[in-house]
Amino acid sequence: MGGFFMSDSQARQLACWKKNPAEGLFKMYGEIPYAYMITAEGYFQTVFLNIKKGNYTIVLTPPDEKIFCLVGSGEDWNHFTVE
Repeated sequence: MGGFFMSDSQARQLACWKKNPAEGLFKMYGEIPYAYMITAEGYFQTVFLNIKKGNYTIVLTPPDEKIFCLVGSGEDWNHFTVE
C-alpha cells in the first residue's frame, strides 16, 4: 500500500477509517479535493487542499477495500505549473 515513496510496513501503520473524510476535512480545515491519482499499485490517492490557507491532507484508498487512510498532512502547499 505505498503512497508516494513509503514502504509496505510504513503503510500498514497508517491511520485508516471506513467513512470518507471529505466532509470532515471541509468542515474542519476548509479542504476540498484538489488532485487525485492512481498509484502503480492501484491505490486511489487524493490530495485535499485549502488553496487560500495552504493546508492539505493526502488520503489513500486501497483498490479492493472501502477504507480511507491518512498518508500525510501539512501546511504551506505550493505547486508548479508546467506549460
